[in-house]
Amino acid sequence: MRRFLLYLSIAYLSIMLASLGLIYLIIPRLQAIGEWLMYLFWGLYTSLCLVLTIDLLWVFLIASGIRGFVLRSTLPLIIMRPFWLVVISMGKLFTNGENYLWQGFISFNNALFRLRLKAMNRNKILMLLPHCLQLHTCGIKITGDIGMCKECGRCIIGDLKRISINKGLSTFVATGGTLARKIVRDAAPDIIIASACEHDLGWGIFDIFPAPVYGILNERPEGPCKNTLLNIKEVEGILDEITPQDKIPKDNSLS
Repeated sequence: MRRFLLYLSIAYLSIMLASLGLIYLIIPRLQAIGEWLMYLFWGLYTSLCLVLTIDLLWVFLIASGIRGFVLRSTLPLIIMRPFWLVVISMGKLFTNGENYLWQGFISFNNALFRLRLKAMNRNKILMLLPHCLQLHTCGIKITGDIGMCKECGRCIIGDLKRISINKGLSTFVATGGTLARKIVRDAAPDIIIASACEHDLGWGIFDIFPAPVYGILNERPEGPCKNTLLNIKEVEGILDEITPQDKIPKDNSLS
């Protein structure tokens, strides 16, 4: 989270300084056309700085765990979206920089998710899982339908299937981002619980915003895309927050 906040702050400051330098370069031309145009550009620059400062303050408050009605708004995150691309570009300049940034972004997103949770509809909850959670030597291909799992116990898919049944979730296994986005479009869920690596999960959350997504990073003891793991306790914990026993959705079913 610290790297995320640091890089976002640097990106915003860089944008402000670059905009200021641009204005200084074109001031002579603006004055030649008319002083009103110069004042207009200064006004736009001041507005940009104000918006970015307020947006950054909002991000820091969310990351600090401060709660409040105003912080539930998603407008600052909409403002942040185009600048986030600048932040990611900066992260690519450093070793593992992009992964660290996505980790911070996912943590921030989850903090925002919890802040907005009380106001969310919870009738349709989708759990979206990567296919690499399945044992790679398994002869049963569960892509799309976790219900096909025979629960042999050699991977955690069986545990996730049981959780899905107990909580009444719609659960799908996707082979990649394209299929995952199609599943989300077709299911049109109120809430999504998703798992993947930093890059895929981060971009997935970013692309389908403002859909409320809680992200859980998978663990990769054998490297990427092979026999990955998932923290089952974290899955159960967030589902207990979303669906207390007296509020388990009735319309969901294992698909």
